[in-house]
Amino acid sequence: MTAKYFELAARLDRTPSPDGYNAQVFRHVTFADLYYDKSLPHLAATWHSLDTGKPVPTSSGTAFPSDNYIASRLHVICNDSDWSEDVGTYRRDVAIDRIRHPLFGAATANITPCAFWPSESIAARRTLGARKLREAFGERAKMVTVGQGGHLAYLFKDNECANDLAAEFLVRGTRHDFAC
Repeated sequence: MTAKYFELAARLDRTPSPDGYNAQVFRHVTFADLYYDKSLPHLAATWHSLDTGKPVPTSSGTAFPSDNYIASRLHVICNDSDWSEDVGTYRRDVAIDRIRHPLFGAATANITPCAFWPSESIAARRTLGARKLREAFGERAKMVTVGQGGHLAYLFKDNECANDLAAEFLVRGTRHDFAC
């Protein structure tokens, strides 16, 4: 699997596909489709298409606009940290991470809109708020963990256990510590 990944990325670095996939797009799509278990069939079809020269499937089957993923991701990560505005920092980090982390390192080290995000990080306020919230909840706080890929769970995924526990809390106020 890893060998095929590097083979496809190298091939797309040399010659992008007719669908417009270069190695950068290939890495991003692979990263995005690994994020959710439901996207794995789409990822497999994309890799197969790129490997055989057939047209790449256009949708992962989600009902969300294609920019939802990156827009929501940027909203979270840009506000969570203080990002350098020095472009040279990103150039150095990309060069280093291409060697250290050849699968995705350069992609995650590269400059993003976060470098010029219009607000300052809320990390300090968030930490203080989380401590106060936990203190306020005390023993009333419970945690449900869901063993599946990606983020989100309630009604976004097909995990009946997680959906039922969340609905039970919302409807009846029943709280559980539980692993689904």
